[in-house]
This record gives sequence, C-alpha cells and structure tokens, in this order.
Amino acid sequence: ARKHITDFNVTSDIIVGFPGETDDEWQQTLETVESIGFGHVHIFSFSAREGTKAARLANPVNAKIARQRSQELHALADKMKREIMHQQLNKQVDVLWENPQLIDDSATTRFIGYTPNFLRVETIVNNDVILENTISNTRLNGVLPDAGFLQGVVT
Repeated sequence: ARKHITDFNVTSDIIVGFPGETDDEWQQTLETVESIGFGHVHIFSFSAREGTKAARLANPVNAKIARQRSQELHALADKMKREIMHQQLNKQVDVLWENPQLIDDSATTRFIGYTPNFLRVETIVNNDVILENTISNTRLNGVLPDAGFLQGVVT
C-alpha cells in the first residue's frame, strides 16, 4: 500500500500478554510491529473475562511480565509515531478540524484536527476564525513535545 499511496499510515490494536504468549513470540511481535512501522498503536493488556473461552486458556502470562511488555511496546509505538510525524514536516495537507478550545482568557482558540492519513494536528488561531467541521489546507511545521500531535498553520 505504501508503494501506491503517498504517506499511507497503518494503525493497529495489539493485545499484550495473551495466554501462552512466549518470550520468542513476544520478540517476533516487536520485530513485526517495527518492520511494519505503524503510525499509531492502541495497546491493551490481556484481561480474562469471565465466561469467555479466553478466560479458560492455559499458561497465563505473569502480570509483571505483561506490564513490562506493554511498556516496551508503548516505547516502540511512540518512537514509530514520532518518526511518521517527522516525515510529515513541511508538507501542505488538508486537515479536518474538530474540538475548539479557548486558551485561557486570551483572544486565541486551539483546534485539533486530522490529516487524511489520520495524524492529529493542532493549530492556534484568533477567536474570530471558525475551523470546526471544516477542512483547511495546513502547513505541518512541528511536532509537539509529547509526540501526540503535529503543529500546523492554516494557509
């Protein structure tokens, strides 16, 4: 898909600590995740739900090991997301804007939106600018320190 679609972004949900998950399988998971280069990963630790077949599976993963694996995957996911976002810098993209938030008592509003490849973008505009539920061409000019958002300027 990346060969045919510019800036194609792949996301995934991953369950960590599924019963029977071995150390080797865990390493394979990390290698696969890194080779794919996900732009975002939702990470969940396995939790047995009473009455489900999974709750009866043998070889549960120790909670401490599952936590360590979750932390390891979070670190890898953050690194990959940061790399994807840095690849977007200085590009002009359309952003669908949502979530206006007044900034204190100032004359500016913060909007959060999404690029066509589902990366979150923040922009700050004067209060008289209404972006909510609009699509605007935006220059991506920074990655916010928490690596959860790109910074953009509506052009």
